[in-house]
Amino acid sequence: MRGDVIVVLLVGEDGKVIDARAKSGPLVFAREAVIAAKQWEFQPLLVDGKPKKLLVKITFRFNS
Repeated sequence: MRGDVIVVLLVGEDGKVIDARAKSGPLVFAREAVIAAKQWEFQPLLVDGKPKKLLVKITFRFNS
């Protein structure tokens, strides 16, 4: 079984994931993609030297 899941993340000013939601892809993989994405941490986005929230879209590719 294989498929792609697109997950949209809201990343906070500290670089940690505030929210993650699967937007498309097989439901059988969506839960695992969201769980994985929530564990990630990003370099904070700086605008004029100040950290800002950021929306990120990630595609998870599953092959079994």
